[in-house]
Parts: sequence; C-alpha cells; structure tokens
Amino acid sequence: MDDKPGSWVRRLGTGDRARYDHACSEQTWQEFTQRLGPSAVAWSVATAREITSSVLGALPRFAAGVGEQQALGEGIEGGVLCILASVYSGAVVDPATTPEVPQTALEFVQLGVPLHDVWASVRHAHRQLVDRLLTACQDLVPASGQALELQHMFRLAFECVDALIEGLGEAYAVESDRWHATAAAVREELVNAVLSCDTALDLDAVVQKLRYELRNRHHVGIIVWQHGSAAPEATRLQDTALAWLEASGAQQTLLMPRGQSLLYAWGNRRGHFPSGQAQADGGARVAAGNAGHGPAGFRDTHREAGDAHRVALAMPGLADSVVPFSSVSLLATLSQDTSRLRRFVARELGELAADDPNTRELRRTLRTYLETRNAKATASQLVIARNTVAYRLHRAEELRGMRTGERQLELWVALLLVDVMGS
Repeated sequence: MDDKPGSWVRRLGTGDRARYDHACSEQTWQEFTQRLGPSAVAWSVATAREITSSVLGALPRFAAGVGEQQALGEGIEGGVLCILASVYSGAVVDPATTPEVPQTALEFVQLGVPLHDVWASVRHAHRQLVDRLLTACQDLVPASGQALELQHMFRLAFECVDALIEGLGEAYAVESDRWHATAAAVREELVNAVLSCDTALDLDAVVQKLRYELRNRHHVGIIVWQHGSAAPEATRLQDTALAWLEASGAQQTLLMPRGQSLLYAWGNRRGHFPSGQAQADGGARVAAGNAGHGPAGFRDTHREAGDAHRVALAMPGLADSVVPFSSVSLLATLSQDTSRLRRFVARELGELAADDPNTRELRRTLRTYLETRNAKATASQLVIARNTVAYRLHRAEELRGMRTGERQLELWVALLLVDVMGS
C-alpha cells in the first residue's frame, strides 16, 4: 500500500460524484486519471463544480454570460486537478502542462473579464478547496498521521496556487497584448472606413464589431492629448476621454488610441447633446467637434475636432484644457498656412506685434476699442482712465504706422491672431 505523504488523495471520491461531466479537455482528464485514479478525478470534477457555483454566487461578474461561466468552470477544474496531483506527488505540478490555464486566460481576455476579478476567483476557489481537503484528510487519514499530512497538504496547495497564479497571469498578459493589438487594428480599420465614407461598408456589421451605434444617433468627436512636457500615459488619455464624454451626456463611447500620446474618441446619444461644455483634468487636453447626426455627423465632428487640435498646437496662446471647434472655427479657417498667417500679422501690425508687456497692453486696449467701438466703454471694461485709452490708441497708431480707422477688419484679425499664436 502506498504510504507516502499525500497518498490519501487517491482514495477521494464516493457515491454519485462520478456522474458529473468534466469541463476540461479529454486529454487533461485522461492524464490526471492516470496520475490520481478515476475515483479522485471524479471527486475533483464534482468538487470543482461545487466551487464554481460558490464563486458565481460570490462574484456575480462571472455569471454575466455562458462564456464567463464555462471559462470559470474550466479554470477551476484544471486548478483542482493540479493541486491534487501536486499533493499526491509531493512536488508542484507545472500548470503550464495543463492547457486549461492559457485557454482560460484567453477566454477571460476576450470576454473582457479584468485580471483583478480573475485573481479574486482564484483566491475564493482556493479557500473553498482547502476547506474540503481539510475535511477529507481528517476523514481518510488516521488521527496519528493527520498533522503531518495536513502540513504536507497545506504547503503543496499554496505552492501550487502560487504557480497557478503566476502561470495564469503570464498567459493573461500575453493574450491581452495579442488580443488588444488585433482588436485595435480591426477597430482602426473599421473606423477609418467610416471616416472615408466607404459606400461599400456593411453598417450593420460595423456597428456590431465596434459595439457603437452609428445611425440614428447624435455624435460628438474629440481628440485627447497630453498637456505639457510630462511623459504621456495612454491610460490617462483614455480616462480623460471617458470622463469628458460621460460628463457631456454620451450614452455610448468609442476610443481609438493613436500611439501613446494621442487618442481619438467619440460619444453618442439618442437625443441632442445638452448645452454646456464639459471640462478636462488630469493634465490632458481635449479638442472637441460640434455634435452631428448619423454617420455623416460622426465624420464631421471628427474633422472639426482635428481642426481644433491643429489650432491648439499651432497657437500656444490657446491654453484652455478644452478647445471646442465652435470657439476656434475662424482660427481654423485662417490657419491653414501658418507661415502666411504670420506674414499677415507682421504686415498689419508692424512694431505693434512686439512681445513686451507695454506693447501687449496697447494691443489689448486697441482690440477692446475695436470690439466696443467706444472709448468710454473701453475704459470701463479695462478699468483705466479714458485719457489712458486715448493715449494708448495714439501710441498704437504710431507703432502700426496706420490710423485705427484703416483696415479695421484686418487689424482686428491680426490682433486676435497675435494673442493666440504668439509674437
């Protein structure tokens, strides 16, 4: 009779436990049947079924669909078999030899089950299995040998679950990288086809794959990028995009990363988007298009977000965290050729384009005067004396080399541009 530590696990299994169908592959079932015997494997299958039900009750995330439940059952059964085989053999059985480990990781990634939920299921299942093994050991091992057997069982069970966690984590990381790279490539191809107005597109298939409705919805498009010199973080851009779209009233969202430092995103809703402008935080900036309807609106709002983003990059004076296209549409039209625009500013303002505090105050006074058309209103708005307004306007004319009444539209545009582009 085999009397080595752990040999008692081959005596596991009684009654109707053998009637359960195994969740793991036939190859795995046959392999562990040879190691442990049919009775112990039947006990493992039935126990894994009971533990799976317990995990589903404690962690509802895994009860969301049939796929999650099947993947959970396969993973738990494979884990129970590995732990029993480890206890019996006296050495940790490498979980990599059990195909259920990488397969479970693949399915969890594809189903969108976060890794922290996977860890929670492993911990819960491990506690349940150890409790059952403790009871079984006390039933099957004489009292005189229980202390040694329990010590042996606890050590191997914990070492094996550590190996399972490590193997599952590595498989999850590999599959996550592969899956998201593939999914991102498919998503980008589909989005680009929609943006290019590909008339051959099957919109039903596109909507199903993107999980984002294009028709009969109002859309708002945004571009998110890192503000300042800090190293960009893709997760920060995604968090900013989701927070901004949610605050704007979006009911569905679609994210498309463009490398590590740029993110395209859309949000949609059935009705019109509420008025008002959401804010951005976390060090990221947002360029937003106007809301549009249907596939055409999806395209238009993205183009406007792109124009707002271009303006924000070209004009450092626009320091707001959110740059709506509606507030920079004129600048977007004017700034198609920034070198030509700078020559225009220099020609219209002359020495009035200088970058020093006094000249900036002159430009501010002149622009306010052009917008109010009244020296008294200008003085009131800037909280200065009316004589100061007159002096500054005269001095601005000297630097410009032209009277204030000449080329007023061109003058106002040049003053607007120099503020946002820098001198």
